[in-house]
Amino acid sequence: MSRIGNGIAALAGLALLVLCSDVALAHQDEIGTLVIQHAYAEPARQGGDTLLRLAIENNGASVRQFTGLHSEVAEVSRIEVKVGSGRYVPIESMAIAPGEILDLEDTARIRLLRLRQDLVIGDSLEACLDFADGREKRVQVTVGKFELGD
Repeated sequence: MSRIGNGIAALAGLALLVLCSDVALAHQDEIGTLVIQHAYAEPARQGGDTLLRLAIENNGASVRQFTGLHSEVAEVSRIEVKVGSGRYVPIESMAIAPGEILDLEDTARIRLLRLRQDLVIGDSLEACLDFADGREKRVQVTVGKFELGD
């Protein structure tokens, strides 16, 4: 192969790498020093609400502030934390300390409200995670049944 052919092949490979780097895996994706894991939503009907679960690991040296997410499948979303026996209240953000994992599964969660479509087991949806520093990260979220310990 000529030098030009090698150069074109290298550029094509680089372009593919750049395109694929923005696609999140259902189980793990990275944004800087943050690792997003196990993103999934519970099945629900159009017009209703559902819960979205995920974990965010901070491998950086500074505190990161998670401010929520948005998705085309819901009119509104909010972070909620457990304050009592089965009672959750909305909050504006959650800090993720260096070396810590923010596990939005049992004691905190994300609620998607007024769904614009049905969410069926096996489907996926795109969501955009928001952080106080202005960074966002798109992730693919799998629709499935919630079971503690997944």
